Amino acid sequence: MKESYYFSHDYNARSDPKIKKLLLKYGMQGYGIFWSIVEDLYTNTNVLPTQYDVIAFDLRCDEATVKSIINDFGLFEINGETFGSASVKRRLSERDEKSRKARESVLRRWNKNKNDTNVSQNDTNVLPTQYECNTIKERKEYNKETTTNVVVKKVAANAATLLRKKDFYNSLKPFLEEYTPEMIRAFSDYWSEMNKSHTKMRFEQQPTWEISKRLATWALRDKNYGNGTNKQFDKKAANNYALEQFRTLYEQQKVLDEVEKPF
Repeated sequence: MKESYYFSHDYNARSDPKIKKLLLKYGMQGYGIFWSIVEDLYTNTNVLPTQYDVIAFDLRCDEATVKSIINDFGLFEINGETFGSASVKRRLSERDEKSRKARESVLRRWNKNKNDTNVSQNDTNVLPTQYECNTIKERKEYNKETTTNVVVKKVAANAATLLRKKDFYNSLKPFLEEYTPEMIRAFSDYWSEMNKSHTKMRFEQQPTWEISKRLATWALRDKNYGNGTNKQFDKKAANNYALEQFRTLYEQQKVLDEVEKPF
Protein backbone atom coordinates (compact mmCIF):
# COMPACT_ATOMS: atom_id res chain seq x y z
CA MET A 1 0.00 0.00 0.00
CA LYS A 2 1.36 3.42 -0.97
CA GLU A 3 2.34 5.57 2.01
CA SER A 4 0.24 8.71 2.38
CA TYR A 5 0.71 11.91 4.37
CA TYR A 6 -1.57 14.55 5.80
CA PHE A 7 -1.31 18.33 6.04
CA SER A 8 -2.80 20.70 8.60
CA HIS A 9 -6.01 22.46 7.61
CA ASP A 10 -6.66 25.66 9.57
CA TYR A 11 -10.16 25.53 11.05
CA ASN A 12 -10.58 29.27 10.35
CA ALA A 13 -9.43 29.08 6.71
CA ARG A 14 -12.78 30.47 5.50
CA SER A 15 -12.14 33.63 7.53
CA ASP A 16 -9.21 34.55 5.29
CA PRO A 17 -10.17 37.64 3.18
CA LYS A 18 -8.83 35.97 0.03
CA ILE A 19 -10.94 32.88 0.65
CA LYS A 20 -14.00 35.05 1.33
CA LYS A 21 -13.60 36.68 -2.09
CA LEU A 22 -13.24 33.23 -3.64
CA LEU A 23 -16.44 32.05 -1.92
CA LEU A 24 -18.28 35.20 -2.97
CA LYS A 25 -17.57 34.52 -6.65
CA TYR A 26 -17.53 30.73 -6.92
CA GLY A 27 -19.19 29.46 -3.75
CA MET A 28 -18.32 26.10 -2.24
CA GLN A 29 -17.46 24.70 -5.66
CA GLY A 30 -14.57 27.15 -5.88
CA TYR A 31 -13.59 26.34 -2.30
CA GLY A 32 -13.44 22.65 -3.16
CA ILE A 33 -11.39 23.32 -6.30
CA PHE A 34 -8.95 25.42 -4.27
CA TRP A 35 -8.32 22.66 -1.71
CA SER A 36 -8.02 20.05 -4.46
CA ILE A 37 -5.25 22.11 -6.03
CA VAL A 38 -3.58 22.47 -2.62
CA GLU A 39 -3.63 18.68 -2.21
CA ASP A 40 -1.96 18.28 -5.60
CA LEU A 41 0.70 20.83 -4.61
CA TYR A 42 1.52 18.87 -1.46
CA THR A 43 1.96 15.66 -3.45
CA ASN A 44 4.14 17.44 -6.04
CA THR A 45 6.48 19.32 -3.64
CA ASN A 46 4.60 22.60 -4.20
CA VAL A 47 5.18 22.78 -7.96
CA LEU A 48 2.50 22.34 -10.65
CA PRO A 49 2.51 23.38 -14.32
CA THR A 50 0.08 26.18 -15.31
CA GLN A 51 -1.86 23.85 -17.59
CA TYR A 52 -5.31 25.04 -16.65
CA ASP A 53 -7.13 22.80 -19.14
CA VAL A 54 -5.42 19.71 -17.78
CA ILE A 55 -6.18 20.66 -14.16
CA ALA A 56 -9.80 21.39 -15.11
CA PHE A 57 -10.12 18.00 -16.77
CA ASP A 58 -8.67 16.23 -13.73
CA LEU A 59 -11.04 18.07 -11.35
CA ARG A 60 -14.04 17.81 -13.72
CA CYS A 61 -14.66 21.55 -13.80
CA ASP A 62 -14.43 24.57 -16.11
CA GLU A 63 -11.00 25.71 -17.35
CA ALA A 64 -11.84 29.42 -16.91
CA THR A 65 -12.78 28.79 -13.28
CA VAL A 66 -9.50 27.00 -12.56
CA LYS A 67 -7.48 29.79 -14.21
CA SER A 68 -9.34 32.44 -12.21
CA ILE A 69 -8.88 30.65 -8.88
CA ILE A 70 -5.15 30.27 -9.47
CA ASN A 71 -4.55 33.82 -10.70
CA ASP A 72 -7.19 36.23 -9.39
CA PHE A 73 -7.25 35.89 -5.60
CA GLY A 74 -3.60 35.94 -4.52
CA LEU A 75 -3.86 32.39 -3.25
CA PHE A 76 -1.00 31.05 -5.37
CA GLU A 77 2.40 32.24 -6.61
CA ILE A 78 2.96 32.10 -10.38
CA ASN A 79 6.52 31.37 -11.51
CA GLY A 80 6.67 31.28 -15.29
CA GLU A 81 5.06 28.05 -16.44
CA THR A 82 4.59 26.68 -12.93
CA PHE A 83 2.88 27.81 -9.75
CA GLY A 84 2.92 27.04 -6.04
CA SER A 85 1.67 28.27 -2.69
CA ALA A 86 3.58 30.29 -0.07
CA SER A 87 1.57 28.58 2.67
CA VAL A 88 2.33 25.10 1.33
CA LYS A 89 6.02 26.03 0.96
CA ARG A 90 6.17 27.22 4.58
CA ARG A 91 4.43 24.13 5.93
CA LEU A 92 6.63 21.78 3.91
CA SER A 93 9.71 23.59 5.21
CA GLU A 94 8.45 23.24 8.79
CA ARG A 95 7.83 19.53 8.23
CA ASP A 96 11.30 19.05 6.73
CA GLU A 97 12.85 20.96 9.65
CA LYS A 98 11.08 18.76 12.18
CA SER A 99 12.26 15.67 10.29
CA ARG A 100 15.82 17.00 10.24
CA LYS A 101 15.83 17.67 13.98
CA ALA A 102 14.35 14.24 14.67
CA ARG A 103 17.10 12.60 12.58
CA GLU A 104 19.80 14.60 14.38
CA SER A 105 18.35 13.60 17.74
CA VAL A 106 18.40 9.94 16.75
CA LEU A 107 21.98 10.22 15.48
CA ARG A 108 23.12 11.90 18.70
CA ARG A 109 21.61 9.13 20.78
CA TRP A 110 23.10 6.49 18.49
CA ASN A 111 26.57 8.09 18.62
CA LYS A 112 26.35 8.42 22.38
CA ASN A 113 25.52 4.73 22.77
CA LYS A 114 28.27 3.86 20.34
CA ASN A 115 30.83 5.91 22.27
CA ASP A 116 29.71 4.42 25.56
CA THR A 117 30.37 0.91 24.26
CA ASN A 118 33.70 1.85 22.67
CA VAL A 119 35.37 3.93 25.38
CA SER A 120 38.79 2.69 24.32
CA GLN A 121 38.46 4.20 20.87
CA ASN A 122 41.13 6.78 19.97
CA ASP A 123 39.85 10.32 20.61
CA THR A 124 41.39 11.57 17.40
CA ASN A 125 38.72 9.68 15.48
CA VAL A 126 36.12 12.07 16.85
CA LEU A 127 37.31 14.91 14.59
CA PRO A 128 36.49 14.36 10.91
CA THR A 129 39.33 14.59 8.45
CA GLN A 130 39.35 17.14 5.62
CA TYR A 131 38.54 14.34 3.20
CA GLU A 132 35.49 13.36 5.25
CA CYS A 133 34.30 16.99 5.37
CA ASN A 134 34.61 17.32 1.61
CA THR A 135 32.79 14.04 1.10
CA ILE A 136 29.90 15.18 3.30
CA LYS A 137 29.71 18.50 1.46
CA GLU A 138 29.69 16.79 -1.93
CA ARG A 139 27.04 14.37 -0.77
CA LYS A 140 24.79 17.22 0.38
CA GLU A 141 25.19 19.07 -2.92
CA TYR A 142 24.50 15.88 -4.86
CA ASN A 143 21.38 15.16 -2.81
CA LYS A 144 20.15 18.71 -3.42
CA GLU A 145 20.66 18.41 -7.16
CA THR A 146 19.11 14.95 -7.22
CA THR A 147 16.05 16.17 -5.30
CA THR A 148 15.56 19.02 -7.77
CA ASN A 149 15.76 16.65 -10.72
CA VAL A 150 13.27 14.31 -9.10
CA VAL A 151 10.81 17.18 -8.56
CA VAL A 152 11.12 18.33 -12.17
CA LYS A 153 10.65 14.80 -13.49
CA LYS A 154 7.70 14.19 -11.19
CA VAL A 155 5.95 17.38 -12.31
CA ALA A 156 6.58 16.53 -15.96
CA ALA A 157 5.31 12.97 -15.49
CA ASN A 158 2.18 14.20 -13.71
CA ALA A 159 1.47 16.69 -16.50
CA ALA A 160 2.00 14.02 -19.16
CA THR A 161 -0.39 11.66 -17.37
CA LEU A 162 -3.12 14.30 -17.18
CA LEU A 163 -2.65 15.09 -20.87
CA ARG A 164 -3.03 11.40 -21.75
CA LYS A 165 -6.19 11.27 -19.69
CA LYS A 166 -7.54 14.27 -21.56
CA ASP A 167 -6.63 12.75 -24.92
CA PHE A 168 -8.41 9.54 -23.95
CA TYR A 169 -11.59 11.43 -23.02
CA ASN A 170 -11.43 13.45 -26.25
CA SER A 171 -11.25 10.19 -28.20
CA LEU A 172 -14.69 9.34 -26.77
CA LYS A 173 -16.41 12.56 -27.86
CA PRO A 174 -17.30 11.32 -31.38
CA PHE A 175 -19.49 8.67 -29.73
CA LEU A 176 -21.67 11.20 -27.88
CA GLU A 177 -24.17 10.95 -30.73
CA GLU A 178 -24.64 7.25 -29.99
CA TYR A 179 -24.37 7.19 -26.19
CA THR A 180 -25.36 9.50 -23.36
CA PRO A 181 -22.82 11.87 -21.75
CA GLU A 182 -23.33 10.08 -18.41
CA MET A 183 -22.36 6.74 -19.90
CA ILE A 184 -19.34 8.22 -21.68
CA ARG A 185 -18.19 9.83 -18.43
CA ALA A 186 -18.57 6.58 -16.47
CA PHE A 187 -16.72 4.69 -19.20
CA SER A 188 -13.92 7.28 -19.15
CA ASP A 189 -13.59 7.28 -15.35
CA TYR A 190 -13.35 3.49 -15.24
CA TRP A 191 -10.87 2.96 -18.06
CA SER A 192 -8.67 5.96 -17.18
CA GLU A 193 -8.03 4.74 -13.62
CA MET A 194 -4.29 4.68 -12.93
CA ASN A 195 -2.32 1.64 -11.74
CA LYS A 196 -0.52 1.62 -8.38
CA SER A 197 2.64 3.16 -9.80
CA HIS A 198 0.62 5.87 -11.58
CA THR A 199 2.34 5.11 -14.88
CA LYS A 200 -0.46 3.57 -16.94
CA MET A 201 -4.22 3.85 -17.22
CA ARG A 202 -6.42 0.77 -17.08
CA PHE A 203 -7.10 0.75 -20.83
CA GLU A 204 -3.36 1.04 -21.59
CA GLN A 205 -2.81 -2.31 -19.88
CA GLN A 206 -5.21 -4.16 -22.17
CA PRO A 207 -3.68 -6.47 -24.82
CA THR A 208 -6.25 -5.24 -27.35
CA TRP A 209 -8.32 -2.08 -27.45
CA GLU A 210 -11.05 -0.90 -29.83
CA ILE A 211 -13.16 1.93 -28.42
CA SER A 212 -16.27 1.21 -30.51
CA LYS A 213 -16.43 -2.41 -29.38
CA ARG A 214 -15.73 -1.58 -25.75
CA LEU A 215 -18.46 1.09 -25.73
CA ALA A 216 -20.99 -1.25 -27.34
CA THR A 217 -20.27 -3.91 -24.73
CA TRP A 218 -20.37 -1.35 -21.90
CA ALA A 219 -23.74 -0.02 -23.05
CA LEU A 220 -25.19 -3.51 -23.35
CA ARG A 221 -24.10 -4.43 -19.82
CA ASP A 222 -24.96 -1.12 -18.22
CA LYS A 223 -27.83 -1.82 -15.80
CA ASN A 224 -28.98 1.80 -16.00
CA TYR A 225 -30.20 1.15 -19.51
CA GLY A 226 -31.95 -2.11 -18.78
CA ASN A 227 -34.79 -0.81 -16.59
CA GLY A 228 -37.15 0.11 -19.43
CA THR A 229 -36.60 3.87 -19.11
CA ASN A 230 -34.66 4.13 -22.35
CA LYS A 231 -35.79 1.27 -24.57
CA GLN A 232 -34.88 3.11 -27.74
CA PHE A 233 -31.32 3.53 -26.50
CA ASP A 234 -31.22 -0.14 -25.40
CA LYS A 235 -32.19 -1.25 -28.88
CA LYS A 236 -29.58 0.98 -30.49
CA ALA A 237 -26.85 -0.22 -28.11
CA ALA A 238 -27.75 -3.83 -28.79
CA ASN A 239 -27.69 -3.24 -32.54
CA ASN A 240 -24.28 -1.59 -32.28
CA TYR A 241 -22.96 -4.50 -30.26
CA ALA A 242 -24.35 -7.05 -32.73
CA LEU A 243 -22.87 -5.13 -35.65
CA GLU A 244 -19.43 -5.05 -34.02
CA GLN A 245 -19.63 -8.78 -33.31
CA PHE A 246 -20.59 -9.47 -36.92
CA ARG A 247 -17.67 -7.37 -38.19
CA THR A 248 -15.28 -9.30 -35.95
CA LEU A 249 -16.55 -12.66 -37.18
CA TYR A 250 -16.39 -11.46 -40.76
CA GLU A 251 -12.76 -10.39 -40.41
CA GLN A 252 -11.88 -13.69 -38.74
CA GLN A 253 -13.55 -15.63 -41.55
CA LYS A 254 -11.59 -13.67 -44.16
CA VAL A 255 -8.35 -14.69 -42.44
CA LEU A 256 -9.44 -18.35 -42.37
CA ASP A 257 -10.35 -18.25 -46.06
CA GLU A 258 -6.90 -16.92 -46.92
CA VAL A 259 -5.24 -19.66 -44.91
CA GLU A 260 -7.29 -22.45 -46.52
CA LYS A 261 -6.56 -21.33 -50.10
CA PRO A 262 -4.57 -23.99 -52.02
CA PHE A 263 -1.11 -23.03 -53.20
